Amino acid sequence: MINYQYINARAKALENGLLGKDRLNRIAESSSAEEGLKILYEVNFGEGAVISSPLEFETLVSVEQTKLYNFIRQIGEGFFFGDFILLQNDFHNAEAYIKSKYLKIPVEKMLVPEGKYKLELLAEKIMTDEYKGLDKYLAEALLLADSEFVSGKATGRSINSIFKKSLYKRLHELSNKDKDLKAIYSAKADCANIAIALRTRNYQIASESFVEGGTLTESEKQSLCEESIDALRENSKFFGGADFVKAALAENIGSPLTEFELLSDGYAVKYLKKQKYSVEGIKPLMLYVYYKLAELTNVRIAMVGLINGLNETDVKRRMRETYEG
Repeated sequence: MINYQYINARAKALENGLLGKDRLNRIAESSSAEEGLKILYEVNFGEGAVISSPLEFETLVSVEQTKLYNFIRQIGEGFFFGDFILLQNDFHNAEAYIKSKYLKIPVEKMLVPEGKYKLELLAEKIMTDEYKGLDKYLAEALLLADSEFVSGKATGRSINSIFKKSLYKRLHELSNKDKDLKAIYSAKADCANIAIALRTRNYQIASESFVEGGTLTESEKQSLCEESIDALRENSKFFGGADFVKAALAENIGSPLTEFELLSDGYAVKYLKKQKYSVEGIKPLMLYVYYKLAELTNVRIAMVGLINGLNETDVKRRMRETYEG
C-alpha cells in the first residue's frame, strides 16, 4: 500500500532543491551562456555531470529528468499519478520506435527519457510485434499503427494522431482518480483540441485527431474549425475553456501560438499553486512534480536563449509558470 504521507513529505523536502524563479531569472539575465551554465553548476543542477560547453547543457537537463522519473517510479507500480506522468514519455518513445521499424530511420535522436518502461523493453516488443504486458492503450496504439503501415496508409499525421488519441484516452481514465488531476487533464485536453482546430481549420480533418475529454462541446470544436476568426473572438467567452480559446485567438492564426502555449503549459502549476499549503491527497507530490517539469522547460528556454543571443526580456517572456519559493 502506498504511503501518501511519506511521499508528500519527501516531495515537500525536494522543493528546497528547486531552482526557483529568482535563480531562473538570474540565468536569463546572464551576459553569456557560459555565465548561465556557471549558475547551474553553483546549485549542482545536473548532479555534477561534466560538460565541455554550454551547447551540451541538455546533458544536465537529462540527469535531472532521470532523477525525477526515478523518484516517481519509486512510489510504486501502478500508481495512477506516476502512470499519468510516465506514460507520456512511453507513448512518445513507442511512436519513435514504430516509425524507425517501418521507415528504417535512426531512432536515437527521437527518443526522450524512459517512462514506465525501459527503452530496451519497448524496442524489443515493438520490433517483434509482441505487445503483451504493455499498457492496454499503448498496445492499442501500436496495433493500429502496425495496421496503417502494413496497409500503406500511414502518414506522419495519421501515426501521430493514433498515439496522441490513445495517450489521451489513458490520461483521461487516470485523471478520474483524483479531482485535481481531473481539472489539470481537462485543461490539457481543451488546449490540445483548440490547437488542433485552429491549426487545421478543417472540421473533417480535425475530427480525426481530437482527443477525449475537456470542456469543449463538439459544436464548439466545429465552430473553432469553421467560423471566422472575428466571429470566434466575439463569442470566445461563451466557449468551454474560454481563457484558452481567447488566448489562442489573440494571436495570428497559422503562426506559432506562443502566448497560448505559455498559458497551456503553465496551467498545472498555476492551478496547484492556489492550494500549495494543502496536504490533502497527493497535492504536495503533484505540485513538486509539475514544479520540476516546469523548471526543466525553463532551463531549456533560458539556455537556448543565451546560446542564440536573445535579450533577457524575450527569454523571460517565454518562461513558464514556476516555483517561487
